[in-house]
Amino acid sequence: MKRFLITLCVALSALMCAEAAHAVKRVKVVSFNIVVSNHETENGWDIRKSAIARFLAEEQPDIVGLQEATYMQIQYLLAGMPDYLFCGVSRDTGTKGGGGEYSAILYNRKRFEALDNGVFWLSATPDRPSRSWNDAVQTRIEPHPGAMKHNRICTWVRLQDKSSKKEFFFFNTHLEFGYHADQNLGQTAREKGVELIVEKMRELVPEGMPVILSGDMNQMTDNRCFTPLYEFGMKNSRVEAAKVISEENRNSITWNGFNFGANKASTFEQEDKSKGPGNFFMIDYIYYKNCKAVEYRTIRDRRYGEEPEVDGTPYMSDHYPILAVMKM
Repeated sequence: MKRFLITLCVALSALMCAEAAHAVKRVKVVSFNIVVSNHETENGWDIRKSAIARFLAEEQPDIVGLQEATYMQIQYLLAGMPDYLFCGVSRDTGTKGGGGEYSAILYNRKRFEALDNGVFWLSATPDRPSRSWNDAVQTRIEPHPGAMKHNRICTWVRLQDKSSKKEFFFFNTHLEFGYHADQNLGQTAREKGVELIVEKMRELVPEGMPVILSGDMNQMTDNRCFTPLYEFGMKNSRVEAAKVISEENRNSITWNGFNFGANKASTFEQEDKSKGPGNFFMIDYIYYKNCKAVEYRTIRDRRYGEEPEVDGTPYMSDHYPILAVMKM
């Protein structure tokens, strides 16, 4: 009897371990344009950086897709995130440590192992720093210095959950600049860029494997530039997630331009523009395929300053970070 009980305990223990290893895992993902480091007195990096670090420490996302991040900014954030590593290179030099912006991916190394990673440029020559397909730089209101000036890059990583052994891909990008007064600005580059991202997904991601795409897309969700994503089977976490704080939060803008307090109306011109999928300032997204979005949030409750909860205090970035919890 004793031997039988020991055998039974061993068998049950093995079964429980096997079930735990294959249990459904949830992955918390954040996409955040932190704004390139600058020396402005009012909204400079030195003023904002501690609030961004605090936000990441409080939320503890499993994976973060950053846009407009410089190497210096990434290193500052990683100093407060010892369990994280990052993938990505400078969009200008193609090197890690080089100047210019990164579309970096930060991931929790205690939970995930990076099996492979890489980058490609959103251009006709994706294997090297380059740019293509840009439209006219002149908007109806003013010339924008970002148009036709910057390379655009996409970073990807193949991750394996160390516990469940589940594998998935994560892509992160920053599409060509758009403008609320002229939505055709950069449209060709955005369309071609998304087409290339889907082409790379088809090339890299095995059939049936989960894939997630985060990014500052510089365009609203119903724009035709996203058609290749939908045709590929990607879904929008903002739309699909069952759990949200409120419908107002689901439909919140994601670009605030440092002009809106986190609890105030979120539009340049009139309040109703901040509601619904047609809002141009709703430009940050987390798309996914072969997994499920169970929660979505637009993070509008973390501001920087000595009194971060005082209404009207400028936000820690000119974008609100967005968060999705994925069931893999």
